[in-house]
Amino acid sequence: MKKYLRHISIALVSFAVVLIVNFALPRLMPGDPVQMLTGIDSDILSAELYDKYYTELGLDLPLIQQFGKYLSDVFGGSLGYSYRYERTVASLVAESLPATLQMVIPAVLLSTLLAMWLALLSARRPHGKFDGTMTGLSAALNAVPSFLVAMTLVIIFAYKLGWLPYGNLNSPDAEIGTFAGFIDRIKHLILPVLSLVIVTTPPKYLLLRNNAASAVNEKYMVYAEVKGLSPSRVSLVHLFPNVGQPFITMTGMNLGSLLGGSVIIETIFSVNGMGLLMSRAISALDYPVLQGCLTVISAIVITVTIAVDLLLAVADPKIRRNKAHESSL
Repeated sequence: MKKYLRHISIALVSFAVVLIVNFALPRLMPGDPVQMLTGIDSDILSAELYDKYYTELGLDLPLIQQFGKYLSDVFGGSLGYSYRYERTVASLVAESLPATLQMVIPAVLLSTLLAMWLALLSARRPHGKFDGTMTGLSAALNAVPSFLVAMTLVIIFAYKLGWLPYGNLNSPDAEIGTFAGFIDRIKHLILPVLSLVIVTTPPKYLLLRNNAASAVNEKYMVYAEVKGLSPSRVSLVHLFPNVGQPFITMTGMNLGSLLGGSVIIETIFSVNGMGLLMSRAISALDYPVLQGCLTVISAIVITVTIAVDLLLAVADPKIRRNKAHESSL
């Protein structure tokens, strides 16, 4: 238990560091903090407008009070204000995050299940034909950049065959909120989700396959097979709980990395998600939006990290045996 409490403490400290860095960067970077925090060019700002923004941003206050105001914006729910969009950052994130989650969550689930199934299947006969084919294919796909995967799928399934729509999450004439609109959304999600699945499955497969292949000759595996258990039960009940901890950790980290790192996929498929919002904020020097996005992503990553630690505590057979031993004393 102390181990997991330490992990939670580290995650919370990491979030505190993110908040401090977000606050400090626009004030420490070369240039005018007013321009950094508004995204407005200094050539456009008149003296009166500059003084107005300087006061509104609280830059005339002591640093500790500025930090307090920044924390009140974060924990108050607004996440700051974007002068470029003339809206709160929270409203921009609320519009963008669902689009990203609609791609990322199905992709993570599908890639995790696919990698787990293929890896455990390969590990039953290491260095066999199936194992050699899947491992070689995964190693090759692992080196292919995501934009190439996405563009290949678009060319084949959208342009050449015309089976699937390309771009956005709905057709212009789709009736949102109806069953037909739901089906239209599913069709638009297939290509971006498939792109993410192809990109994220190989590293998970390779990690689990290598761990599982090195454990198939362990005594507990031999004993389980001698008992006459089915291969699927041996893999899922005996093999995976003993070798799957790094795989579960990678899956949790995969969710966090895709939230902010899906900008290429979102750009190719014209999806207005978090990745595209962050990319535009960087280009426009809209630091409040970038701050808000990083804060939200960090909070999600920390939540997922804590959930993964708890899941590992439940899934680890060693921990279960120790608890059973302690309860018997």
